[in-house]
Amino acid sequence: MSLSEPFVAALQPPPHALSAAALQHRLEHLELIHGEFMSRWRQALTASVPANIKLRMGSVHVRPYKEYILSAPAVADIQIYEVETLQTLCAFSLDVLGVPTLVDCMFGGSGRIPVRQTQRRPTHIELGVRHRVFESLAQAYAQAWAAYSPVVLKPLRQEQQLSSLRLTSPQELVIHAQMRLHINEALMALDFCMPARALSALDEPAPQASSPTAAPAANWEASLQDGLHSAQTELVAVLAEKQMTVAQLLSLSIGQVIPMDLLDPVQVKSSGVTVVEGRYGVRNGRYALKVERLKTAAATAASPQESDGAAALDAQLTEAVPPRVELPGASELASALASISPPTTPTTSATPGVSAP
Repeated sequence: MSLSEPFVAALQPPPHALSAAALQHRLEHLELIHGEFMSRWRQALTASVPANIKLRMGSVHVRPYKEYILSAPAVADIQIYEVETLQTLCAFSLDVLGVPTLVDCMFGGSGRIPVRQTQRRPTHIELGVRHRVFESLAQAYAQAWAAYSPVVLKPLRQEQQLSSLRLTSPQELVIHAQMRLHINEALMALDFCMPARALSALDEPAPQASSPTAAPAANWEASLQDGLHSAQTELVAVLAEKQMTVAQLLSLSIGQVIPMDLLDPVQVKSSGVTVVEGRYGVRNGRYALKVERLKTAAATAASPQESDGAAALDAQLTEAVPPRVELPGASELASALASISPPTTPTTSATPGVSAP
C-alpha cells in the first residue's frame, strides 16, 4: 500500500497531523490486520451458512470524516462498536441485502431471491441471524488485533442512515476500508470506519508475533486455498480404448463399425492424469459413474517391494564393476566413472489408442 504524492502533500498541514512515514507504517500493519480479519470471518460465516463465501480487500482511504459520509453508501446496515483499549468508536457498514441473503442461503436458497430495498421491519429470524453475523464479525476483528493490542468490540447501537452515525467530528481524519463480500454470485459492500488516531497502538512492535512474515504467509495461504478450491477442472471418463495401426486408422470410412470392449474399471482423468476409477451405469434416468477407487499420490508411489528390487539391482550393478587398476591417472578416471549414474531400464509406452466418442 503506497501513498500518492497529492495525498502526502495534503498531510503536511496542519502541524499536528501525522507524518506521511508514520501513517504509512500504521497502514501497513492495518493491512495485515484486515487480511487476518477477513480470513477468520470467512471461516466463521462458512461454518454457519451453506454458501460459497469470499471476502476481498478493496481500497483503503485516509480522509476527513465528512468525506467518508459522502463516499460511503447512504443506506446500509450499520453496527457501531466501542473499542475501550483504543479509546475510540468504529463502525462496520454492511449492504442492506447482506443479512436477507444469508438467511435465504441458510434455508436452502442460493441468495438470488430478489429482496425489495424498502424500509420494512426485519423478521425475528433475520434479527437472530444479524446478531450472530455481527457477533462473529466483532470476534474475528478482535482476534486479528490480538498480536498488537487486546481489543474488544462492544456493540453500542445499530443505524441504517449514514447521516445518523456521528462517529467523530467532521474534520477528523478517519480510516475508510472498503471490502467486498461475495455470497455465491451476490456481491455485497462492507465498509469499515475508524478514527486514524486510534492506530497509535500499531506504532509498537507486535509482542506476540513470532515473525514479521507470519501474518502475510497465513493470508497468502488462505488466498491460495480459496483460489485453488474455486478453480474449474474438466473430468474425462475413458469408457473404451482401441489400438490400431496408422494404416487402419487411415482406411476408416463413414459407417464403418469399430468393435471395442468397455473398460472395467472405467478411468476418470483430469488433465490426462487418472484421479478416479469406477463403474459405469445409470441412476435416476441419467448416465452415472460409481466411484470405487481414488487414485491419490500415496497410491501411485512406489511400493516397498519395488524399492527393495531397485536396491538389489543397484547392488548387482555395483558388484559388476571391475576392480580398479592402479595406473597413471587412474584416480581421475575412477572419479569420473563414479559420477556416472547406473543405467536404468528404458520404459516402453503402448501404441497410442483411439478413444471412443
